Amino acid sequence: MASEEQKMDELANKVETSVHLQEFPDLPQEIILDILLRLPVKSLLRFRCVSKCWLSLISSPQFIKTHLEFSKKFGPKRLALMATRFGQPEICSTYSIVCENSCIVRVVELNHFQKTADIPSLCILGSCNGLLCLLTSSYKLSIWNPSTRQTSIIDDPGYETKDVGYVRYGFGYDESHDDYKLVKVFGSPPPIDEPHGMYETTIMVYSRNAKSWRVIPGFYYSENFPGDNGIFLNGVVHLGGSNRSWDFCSEIYAFDLAAETLRTITLPGSYEDQRPFWRLGVLGGNILVACCQCSPETLHIWALKNYGMVEECWGKLVSFSLDYDISISPVFVTQNVDEVLLQYDLDKLLLYRLRDDSSVLIQMFPPNNHLLIQMATYNESLVSYA
Repeated sequence: MASEEQKMDELANKVETSVHLQEFPDLPQEIILDILLRLPVKSLLRFRCVSKCWLSLISSPQFIKTHLEFSKKFGPKRLALMATRFGQPEICSTYSIVCENSCIVRVVELNHFQKTADIPSLCILGSCNGLLCLLTSSYKLSIWNPSTRQTSIIDDPGYETKDVGYVRYGFGYDESHDDYKLVKVFGSPPPIDEPHGMYETTIMVYSRNAKSWRVIPGFYYSENFPGDNGIFLNGVVHLGGSNRSWDFCSEIYAFDLAAETLRTITLPGSYEDQRPFWRLGVLGGNILVACCQCSPETLHIWALKNYGMVEECWGKLVSFSLDYDISISPVFVTQNVDEVLLQYDLDKLLLYRLRDDSSVLIQMFPPNNHLLIQMATYNESLVSYA
């Protein structure tokens, strides 16, 4: 059976052939619109050349927004992969996670760029509406749409490296103001005579509409933000944080992009004595966390149910044993929560099937290549940051 993505490609080819042969001049506009909304970005970029009418339609804000919603609901999930070696960019690739009947069939490479000058990335900072926020090798911030190849550069406010103990970023969309925002959280280390003291934290926000950074007042408290960069969901950037001087997460800090307020979400389970390592992800409309225990070596994956409601609660999805000292984090979960795709040991993907407690290892690169791999999922979109 052909996958949804193959069906869309076949439909795009039929439409393109019909356009050139002028086979449907009298086809109702609503039918044409319905077809176009279901096509991949690659085809739509070609179809802008069909006529001025199609160019205007495909480039319109309403079409772009509606196509994004179709992509989120019906389109395949994409996976962006950035690989660096010894601090230098090596590989940028994009993949499609092909699903059939809510089962992951395969992970197919779409584009591969070797030492590309177009995407000189060191780090993936966030993903939202088909846009990826990247830290480049020149330490500038870049917003990249991997589907259209459009890139925008943002100047990062300077700071003295010696005065910064950590820097975390988050990227997302403020729907109420139709604004994309970049959150930067950085902290000054404690005094030398207090090596186990707290960090003095500053939060800054960059607004696409205002094209400027500003400091958010009221957050000059001493906190630590260990872990990864922020995860975006429902207008909120989520970062792992700690209200103690320990170097591991004890809760999630949720920064609302519209209200520019901060709230905390307590992490699930009771792991205080074990000092686990947490990784954040997204499952549909819920936050996903993976908890790696050092002793015994076990991975627990939890989902925050009823997100944003009074009765928020954590539900455990899966637990399984790990090889010792293996780095693992959630990448993708199928709609029926039957299969989990995990980044495993930095350079591999692990497909875990809950229904029969089995797993399949997907080797992305030859072993022992000293590559540091970063991944982020996204949906195809025509969205432009500019």
